[in-house]
Amino acid sequence: MTPTLVKALESAGGMNLKVLQVTGEIAVDLYVDRYPMKNAYGPTEFSYLPFFFDMDKAYKNTPIGTPDENTQLVLLDEYGMKNEKEGIMCIRLPFFRGYLHDADRENVITIDGFTYFKTSDYMSVDDKGNYTILGRSDDMVKINGNRIEPAEVEFAVREVLHTDFAAVKAWERGGSRYLCAYHTTGKKINAAEMAKELSKRLPLYMIPSCYVALDNIPLNENGKVNKKVLPEPDESAFFAPYACTFQHSAFR
Repeated sequence: MTPTLVKALESAGGMNLKVLQVTGEIAVDLYVDRYPMKNAYGPTEFSYLPFFFDMDKAYKNTPIGTPDENTQLVLLDEYGMKNEKEGIMCIRLPFFRGYLHDADRENVITIDGFTYFKTSDYMSVDDKGNYTILGRSDDMVKINGNRIEPAEVEFAVREVLHTDFAAVKAWERGGSRYLCAYHTTGKKINAAEMAKELSKRLPLYMIPSCYVALDNIPLNENGKVNKKVLPEPDESAFFAPYACTFQHSAFR
């Protein structure tokens, strides 16, 4: 099941399991010591899960482990060049020819003469060969020419707020893009204090301009966080001092 659903069920009284496999989302600060847990990864198009990581503690961003011996993959940077350490995950699918009625075949690419499926997952790999999902490439945005991975901002916001849930989404207003952070802490956020704390963890351009409180975590039918339904913030939600700095830098 998804990490979000695990946390919801554990907070409601817990589960009695022999083993639990989580997948579908980045597992953040997730660990239950009553049963073995595995963090799994694999695109639906692959038809099975080539990655498993035995969870031994709660991680800020839990690795997905190393691929099995039959899996061939490549990481591509934002310019479509192969990168050994970080990039968009591309997995070779020998029996996958694309989607029905998909004439563009945008996700089916050729690398070194072989067919690969280009996922939307942006990965890094450490010296031990463990892969970690940094975020979704289709969620990434650029503000003032700087590439931002919302998942990285979410990690920092969760850490400062001491909460299990935070979502960050980019919006556009007056020709400029900005970030909004959503939370379910039930507390009024002091944006000035948040900016001060976040500046210890993030560069200025990655600090959200506003915060919106949610009554519940918006989930889709698969139990994943549904960012599509997050409400656009109104004027009252903006943190004025940072908003002014943001607007000024956007028009340099």
